[in-house]
Amino acid sequence: MKKAYFCTAEELEQRGKDNLPKQFQSGEHLIYSSPATLAFNSPGAEGFGVKRAGLAVPGSIMLIVAPGCCGRNTSMISSMKEYNNRFFYLCMDETDIVTGRHLKKIPKAVASICESLEKKPSVVMICITCVDALLGTDMERICRKSEEKTGLPVRPCCMYALTREGRKPPMVHVRQSLYSLLEPKKKKGNVVNLLGFFSPLMDDCELYGMLEKAGVTSFHVTLANHSDLENTIPPKNHPYFSEPGCFLKFCDEVRQYTNLPICGVGGLTDPDFVEKQLADGRIQCAAMSRQLLADPDWVNKLKDGHADQIHRCVRCNKKCLGGLMQHQGTHCIYEK
Repeated sequence: MKKAYFCTAEELEQRGKDNLPKQFQSGEHLIYSSPATLAFNSPGAEGFGVKRAGLAVPGSIMLIVAPGCCGRNTSMISSMKEYNNRFFYLCMDETDIVTGRHLKKIPKAVASICESLEKKPSVVMICITCVDALLGTDMERICRKSEEKTGLPVRPCCMYALTREGRKPPMVHVRQSLYSLLEPKKKKGNVVNLLGFFSPLMDDCELYGMLEKAGVTSFHVTLANHSDLENTIPPKNHPYFSEPGCFLKFCDEVRQYTNLPICGVGGLTDPDFVEKQLADGRIQCAAMSRQLLADPDWVNKLKDGHADQIHRCVRCNKKCLGGLMQHQGTHCIYEK
């Protein structure tokens, strides 16, 4: 294991801001953060995760309700070109903190801001600090009052780990606020969203065309449900994905929208089955994971005419997914 790196303040001053050690530059190396950690602090957000996420909606603005000391820390982001004229502040004084009178000021402030703008915002995000979190302020109610006064969507953003419910981390809460702006669509049971969680793409979705124009040359189509990994890596006895090529049905869906090569995955263990999918043009590439753990020489044995010697993956998930979940690495029951 490498020794921990450290640097004194004096050494940093001597180096100057343009010569920082690579160990202090997050873009130069990987830093592991668990999903739970990322829900509280996003290292890529450079300290403004909640604000940037809250302003991810085009045309949105943000009202920060905070004492002067908290608002001052956020004023730096206002100077950034992409965020100027999108941040507004409602400063809380000691009387506000003790009596909560600022809660009546928020809807008025939102209305005043919207009236002062040449173009109405698409949504107003109200960002609260630890003060309102500790006071237990019902921000959903405040947002509803602000919506009644302006006729515009208003959503809360919690900047601190404490919330009224005491359960949701800030980034999770902000994402839910953003998702609440989406108009619910009727779900289609046989369609899977490539970028979401069991949500359908609309029939006239422009996503595929946009990806092609952006330079995408192929699609790797699979299913991911990380709340239940057996749906992502289905065993042989899975109620819906037990058959060979269990995810190829989703390749068929994607094929309706693009002529680019498609890579399929899911229970691809039988060489004859794989060859038929390729020959029929259903897929242009076959991906394997568990099968190559079961027999890393799958391709070479097939090329040399020894398909009968291939150790077929039985999709038991005992040592591969099981080993992964037990932090023992990915292995296979065929290993000796």
